[in-house]
Amino acid sequence: MKFIFSFVGFWWCLVAYSQNIQWASKIIAVSSEKKSTSGKQYKAEQALGKPNVLPAFQNSPCAWSPQEANNSKKDEFIHVGFANPMSIKQVLVAESFNAGAISQIFAYDDTGKEYLIYKNPQVAPAGKGRLFSLAVPQTPYSVVSLKITLQTGKVTGENQIDAIGISDSDAPIEIKPNLGKNEVQFNSEPLSGINSQYLEANPVVLPSGKGIYFTRLNHPENIKDTIDGKMVYKQDIWYAELDDKGNAYNPINIGEPLNNRQHNAAFTIALDESYMLLNNKYLPDGRLEKGLSITYKTPEGKWGKPEILEIEGFESKSEFNEYTLNSDGKVLIISTEASNTLGGNDLYVAFRKDNKSFGKPIHLGNIINSVADEATPYLDNDGKTLYFSSNGFSGYGSFDIFLTKRLDDTWLNWSEPENLGNKINTEGMDIYFAKQGNFGYHSSRGDIYRTRMVEPMLVLKGRTLNEKTQELIPAHLIIQEINDNPKSLENPNGKFNTSLKIGKKYKISAELQGFFPQEITIDATTISEYTEMEKDILLKPMEKDATLRLNNIFFAQGEAVLMPESYPELDELAKVMKKNPKMRIQLEGHTEIYGNKKSLKKLSLERTLAIRDYLVKKGISKSRIQCIGYGAERPLTSEDTEQARRLNRRVELKILQ
Repeated sequence: MKFIFSFVGFWWCLVAYSQNIQWASKIIAVSSEKKSTSGKQYKAEQALGKPNVLPAFQNSPCAWSPQEANNSKKDEFIHVGFANPMSIKQVLVAESFNAGAISQIFAYDDTGKEYLIYKNPQVAPAGKGRLFSLAVPQTPYSVVSLKITLQTGKVTGENQIDAIGISDSDAPIEIKPNLGKNEVQFNSEPLSGINSQYLEANPVVLPSGKGIYFTRLNHPENIKDTIDGKMVYKQDIWYAELDDKGNAYNPINIGEPLNNRQHNAAFTIALDESYMLLNNKYLPDGRLEKGLSITYKTPEGKWGKPEILEIEGFESKSEFNEYTLNSDGKVLIISTEASNTLGGNDLYVAFRKDNKSFGKPIHLGNIINSVADEATPYLDNDGKTLYFSSNGFSGYGSFDIFLTKRLDDTWLNWSEPENLGNKINTEGMDIYFAKQGNFGYHSSRGDIYRTRMVEPMLVLKGRTLNEKTQELIPAHLIIQEINDNPKSLENPNGKFNTSLKIGKKYKISAELQGFFPQEITIDATTISEYTEMEKDILLKPMEKDATLRLNNIFFAQGEAVLMPESYPELDELAKVMKKNPKMRIQLEGHTEIYGNKKSLKKLSLERTLAIRDYLVKKGISKSRIQCIGYGAERPLTSEDTEQARRLNRRVELKILQ
């Protein structure tokens, strides 16, 4: 045995560096394991792979826990191996609960030789949890395995290890949950007008966004019950209206038939708000039984008597069961504990058989289910995004909210769960997530919270098309916020997609050789929330006899005097004619239909001549421009409205050559 001097660090505020971190992949030996109702909870294998508990510090079945806490008679140990032996500079031990019991760490090379790389001279409590980091001089051998010994008798309570790792760098390591692109960027706020001194939970928001159902526990307006001669108020379903700003008001207990003397709760509500799921079976004698019911809206707009929805072979060992239904009502996601669960509650899927029943629940596998609990599922309207709460994956508190994506139509393959981040997840229990529009709702600390899920912006999507053939064309696009510098806008293959700040106006110009340039205006001044807009830009081909209306041409009222606002449009026309030196055009003037016909015709001609004179000043030969005034002879509409008059007042360009 040989000693290697080392440095121990306990990283709280951490900076992440790029390095090779390898987590243990197999169990070689273990002194003991805590017994549990599930075969895998608290077992040594829970220390394999990346952390499932940290950065939270808490008692978890997803960590290894020795059989006996406070064992002063013998040391406990866990011996783990690594798939790819390597020379190391650092050892990591995720002590997820009651840290400080580590007494020694041994490393082993490929010959089985043992090296004592750490000995703790004074084992003592080191807080609720920590990431124990041991920096060592780079080992001259490849580390095949590590053995961690614990003196649990010196640290009160269960001593749990979440993960064991090695690194070829001594740089600090940060343990983070799996945060993806869906990490929430905005702080959650208590939902105004709904929270009270009682416990509010389980928000179910109307698809219209005009109201919210929720549960309230122990409120004196709940339906009363008597237990052991004492008056109690259990959990009832309540309803509140939501205003345009998302604030709740006028909360009321919805009463019978959905509420009775037992605990009541609602889940999914139909997109047309015609039905709603209810927790438990509502039996004819007024009792509730584990399972699912549904209520339909009556012609009077009230909720009807709950009807049982049977689930084939449904079994539940759990006190709590939750459900969510997809938008067409054919697929049911269930959180329950059954005979084949990995630990506590797991997620299952069941498919509708008929109007009153679903098939046998199918386990959704170990990608989204852990040996702890997966609860309160919510399926988004896209039918692919599933939100749920769990205490079985790396997170910030006792239950965090996660997101996973369905990968195929079997409903059995899902992406690795992503933690929604610490803007929404706390050190406590964050559960019952639901979504409506751009906001999420969830329960936390006995209240209901509202969270902005996306930044207010305008997402503009569109195409550049040949106006004549409707084919995609790769026009060059320039976007400019009014009174700001222009920028190029990518338009590969004639399709563009960009995000714009709200509260502003934008101008997009499109150009392509052989086509007239086109310009559109995007007005985002009245947009206050995340909005998607589709806008195609049509470019007219430059070919003989093609006609184009000149937009943004302005004259003094009743005169042929060009206003300065017309110059940008005419400057673009001059550029086009310079790029196409053989082009010859005819300017055709039109007026509204009311007034002296002779005077209107004279005015329309004079206005085309004014445009020609401007183009000549810009270097275009007068011989390339013909002018004609039609006056009121060719109106686009005969309606007598201001909008119709503006439509008729125009200058059109016709290509002669």
